[in-house]
Amino acid sequence: MNGHDADSRANRPPWDGQPDAEALGETWERLASLRPEAGPATDIDESWARLSGRLFGAEKVAGAPGAGAAVVPLRRRPWLRAAAAIAAVAIGGSALWSTVPASATAAAGEWVSIVLPAGTRVDLNAGSTLRWSRGFAWLPGIERGARDVQLDGEAFFDVTPDGRPFRVESGAVRVRVLGTRFNVRSRPGEGTDVSVTEGRVEVREGTESVVLSAGQAVSTQRGSLRRVDATDAPAAWRTGGFSATDARLEAVIAELERHFSVRIGTGALSPEVLDRRVTLYYSSEARLVGVLDDVATALGLRYREVSGGWEVVPAP
Repeated sequence: MNGHDADSRANRPPWDGQPDAEALGETWERLASLRPEAGPATDIDESWARLSGRLFGAEKVAGAPGAGAAVVPLRRRPWLRAAAAIAAVAIGGSALWSTVPASATAAAGEWVSIVLPAGTRVDLNAGSTLRWSRGFAWLPGIERGARDVQLDGEAFFDVTPDGRPFRVESGAVRVRVLGTRFNVRSRPGEGTDVSVTEGRVEVREGTESVVLSAGQAVSTQRGSLRRVDATDAPAAWRTGGFSATDARLEAVIAELERHFSVRIGTGALSPEVLDRRVTLYYSSEARLVGVLDDVATALGLRYREVSGGWEVVPAP
């Protein structure tokens, strides 16, 4: 190598040949006139090598020993020192940002669709909240976190595989998948239902676990994991429908309140009546009056419209 080539290589910035080199170069050029304040002595060459490894995914950068090129000491490039310092701050900020939780909520009477980092789509049913870490996504220099989410309520998941497990925590139940489509419903005091449309999931509660394939479902409504008949009913809400499978009347009324964003009084009903089981299925365009009429007919009750909502009462 002649002297001219060596000088040319020595004056090339460390990111030369890296992705987005042009954009990085423009940013660093604006920093060329900065004069960092004096501080304690540090081995900046070693710091840059470590920083470059995190930024560009390599332990060595152009100009590093063993790469067949001359070493470029940062002491000769004040603007590179400033650039390294700012990049280090950016990575530290990214690491902190990646731990900040994010959430999405569907209020009563509405349904929300969101797309999580890495492409997984989630449809949230009314009165439901999903929480996840921003570290879900890949950030420069930051290791991708686990794809863990917490669900309060009901949601349909269409998981995009990316090599990491996708885990849903809902009540006392844990659902683990690699790539699939499934529905999870979990309401306070009502247990958890999981049904699979496509792929396979593992459902775990305490020491119990069961693996579900497409067309299978499991429920914890009666205190333990048990397989139940799988139908299209659990996800009927996604098309404007409504469903309940072997559910307590009290739970059905609460779900109707969330679904239609309306108050339904049950104060006149005894605990025994509220504990009775109901199975309902409306594939689409469910109407509150139609559902109440079916419930009242099946259980020998009646309903009426009152100020501020509706009321279900015993039959005379």
